[in-house]
Amino acid sequence: MKEKEAVQARIQVDFSAVGEPISRNIYGHFAEHLGSCIYGGMWVGEEGELAQAGLKTLRGWRLEVIELVRALSPPLIRWPGGCFSEYYHWEDGIGPRQERPMRMDWFWKKPEPNWVGTHEFIDFCRLVGAEPLLVANVRTGSPEEAAAWVEYCNCPMERPQGRRRAQNGHPEPFGMKYWGIGNETWEVPAEESAKRQIEFAKAMKEVDPSIRVVAVGGYPPNLAEWNRVMLRVAGEHLDYIAPHHYDGVAIRPGEEETLHYANQLSAERIVETARRTAEQLDELLPQRPETGIGFDEWGIWTEHNQGIQQNFNLSDGLVVAGVLNGFQRIGRRMQIACWAQLVNCLGMIQADARAACATPVYEVFRLYSNLCGSNLAENAVEPPNVEVREKSGTVSLPLLDASATTSPDSDQAALVMINRSYKQEMEVTLELTGLRQKDRPISLYLLEGPSVSALNEPGKPPGVWVREENLSALPEALTLPAHSLSLLAVGRRLSPVSPALI
Repeated sequence: MKEKEAVQARIQVDFSAVGEPISRNIYGHFAEHLGSCIYGGMWVGEEGELAQAGLKTLRGWRLEVIELVRALSPPLIRWPGGCFSEYYHWEDGIGPRQERPMRMDWFWKKPEPNWVGTHEFIDFCRLVGAEPLLVANVRTGSPEEAAAWVEYCNCPMERPQGRRRAQNGHPEPFGMKYWGIGNETWEVPAEESAKRQIEFAKAMKEVDPSIRVVAVGGYPPNLAEWNRVMLRVAGEHLDYIAPHHYDGVAIRPGEEETLHYANQLSAERIVETARRTAEQLDELLPQRPETGIGFDEWGIWTEHNQGIQQNFNLSDGLVVAGVLNGFQRIGRRMQIACWAQLVNCLGMIQADARAACATPVYEVFRLYSNLCGSNLAENAVEPPNVEVREKSGTVSLPLLDASATTSPDSDQAALVMINRSYKQEMEVTLELTGLRQKDRPISLYLLEGPSVSALNEPGKPPGVWVREENLSALPEALTLPAHSLSLLAVGRRLSPVSPALI
């Protein structure tokens, strides 16, 4: 096949065939006290704390970061970790900031000033329109400490911790719904970790029975057995189980094509972790169909430097799109997912001392969170494939990955199409039916760049961008550029991010 010949594919979608609901919480995020994610990346402070000349702030938060995160329409943000939460005691982060203790973060081996605590983080979530997911310390904390945190956040002033919160400036309860119980306690036997889950969940829900709690799940090496034990022992004392999965293949000069395809297979592996967890929930908790996957850490992790400062290229953005397509297809059990992380440290936003920018991963989340529908739509895809060589053998990778979503009344819809091909356009025949499109705007959004290794950096012209085309009717065919994402949206438009912030 000649290099410039387009490959052929077909997609059929019936938007009136409304399938399983898709939780918006699968487009969630994560911000940990690691590297320059919080301090410097998001928070520069007041009264001289981490002051950076020329940066505009709002109550200590970088204004440019607030605007970028707000444009994501973020459903929820997990905090304060991660591994940081395993040594974090929430009482260190309340009260006047100048009186808070300086602590040692024993996991990441750095000082922690506690300038960003419960009030500050909840304030950030309110500014960007997200729901917090707070993670309780199970490793060095106690059920009583976690229950007191719930009382501090959720109870009225008649309760001791409620009075304490009011004294610290917030008379009304915060009303925190989502709570993680521990993080990656895999060196503890699964049975013991499940018993700790029960102890913490009972103590926390005794304070507020309405909260929803997330239990530690497994990761690929121990996934099947860990999840099985947690669900068998503590299945009645959790609302979500959280597997973790990091993947990704770095793109190196001279090997771009081979490594790009290897990177795309990362999406298949991450989705498989979620799919296997959904099967275990169906098998072990059939009596609790409302219990779901709380995949509160996933991402691409190929750099291992101090602070895990890692940028992302266009190939990574297509991996993320493939994962989100897979999460959408899993259905009702797929309820929470948090990309790790938000800023700088594995961050979808990159920020230095002068400016911030959106990575291709950020742009994928912005497209999905704002434009995808609330239900899966019935669809069939006939993709071409490419054979990818791995250590275990040769794997067939679909060059086209697509997901169709709709609203219950079929008047809003989105069709996402990923052309994973390294160098070839793709001509896709579309058979789109069942959509109420009268007087509804139709737009085509394209995430593209000159190469799979293209990326964006603060203060520089973008190497990857989103292009919008307004259409007068649903197309019968589209030509998808090589290594690109195309999103056909009906009934919704993407609000622009201020050009000054990109």
